Amino acid sequence: MRSFFAAAFLLCVLLFANAAAETDPDQRRTPLPYPFARGTLTTLDLPARTIAVNTDIGPKTFLLAPTTYIFRGKQKITPDQLKLGELVKLNYTTNELGQATARRIKVAP
Repeated sequence: MRSFFAAAFLLCVLLFANAAAETDPDQRRTPLPYPFARGTLTTLDLPARTIAVNTDIGPKTFLLAPTTYIFRGKQKITPDQLKLGELVKLNYTTNELGQATARRIKVAP
């Protein structure tokens, strides 16, 4: 009889430990990937720090933050080195107003 209670107790401990692990906030949080866009650079407005890219779903405007990384191959470049008509791929964030800010831009070689 004693072994029955010990087994029941062990089973309860394992079930509660599993339930606690499932509700642990650190385990429930999975980082969401940043969205990507790809297309042809159609507009470059350096004073406003914006670019427009003609994507598969239509034109989209992106803000260029001071922290935006821009690469051509492995070389890091500045926004003034971008050229209209270049094929770009970028990942970005969107704020609560729907404005997209480019995080990283890769220019096709």
